[in-house]
Amino acid sequence: MEAIRFKRHESFTLREGWIEKAINALKEENKVFSDVFNAKKGISILGIGSNMVKSLKYWLTACKIITPVSMTDLGTAIHTNDRFLDDLNTIYLIHYYLVENETDAYVINHFFNDFPKTSFTKKELMDWFKEMVDRDDRIKNKNYDSINADIDVMLRMYSFAGNNDDPENNMDSPFSRLGLIIDEGKDKYSKAKTKYNNLSAYIVYWAISSIFEGKDHFVIDDMLEKDGSPVKVFNLDRNLINEYLNALQAKGYFVINRTAGLNTVYFTENKISSLDELFQRVLKGELYAK
Repeated sequence: MEAIRFKRHESFTLREGWIEKAINALKEENKVFSDVFNAKKGISILGIGSNMVKSLKYWLTACKIITPVSMTDLGTAIHTNDRFLDDLNTIYLIHYYLVENETDAYVINHFFNDFPKTSFTKKELMDWFKEMVDRDDRIKNKNYDSINADIDVMLRMYSFAGNNDDPENNMDSPFSRLGLIIDEGKDKYSKAKTKYNNLSAYIVYWAISSIFEGKDHFVIDDMLEKDGSPVKVFNLDRNLINEYLNALQAKGYFVINRTAGLNTVYFTENKISSLDELFQRVLKGELYAK
């Protein structure tokens, strides 16, 4: 496993328009990959500062849109199907891949998968991470200032200020569109559930099929507890995940056995086998929980 490092974002959140800029430069303008993310050449190609170029490269790597040397299947699928990130489900999907990436996004990964509180202060979150990092023998350089910087950037990147009437202040990062963290003011925050009609059940299916890859069934209670579960990644509750499962069963992706309290879900032969297929189904907008 690669070493876990912190504060690689140059103190910048992933900003609105950055993903589009990079994908457009690589795919539409046919720019050389190494030039686009070069601290000097990237300034003129992307129209952002040199530290922002470094930050953008980090965020795109952490979101699995690029590798250190090329664009990934995810990046190509975004370009092919929703290059301007018009559909909110594209943001949900990018968020899923970011949360999944513990090595490059340790704080974000463990906040969504493990942090137990729904309402919290920034200090409570920082204290919890300090205890967690102290117990994690994989982390040799326990630089708490860097860890706190990652927490601060995550909160700025994801927070939606519900009491703020200026939409421009809420749209610094595309992740703020998801509304998964609410800034309550005075350093108080809360996790917010995904809204029923925002997240496509196909994205939920993709997440579930990824964590149970190679399996033909799973128990719902086991799925709720797994890292990478859509319940954790998208702040879903039990009622809502059941609605998604029912919707997917109605479309022939699952068969659910709820007899005798088993709550076992079986995969069918009806599968989504590629990111392009996932995008095509999502963008039809036909399958939501409600």
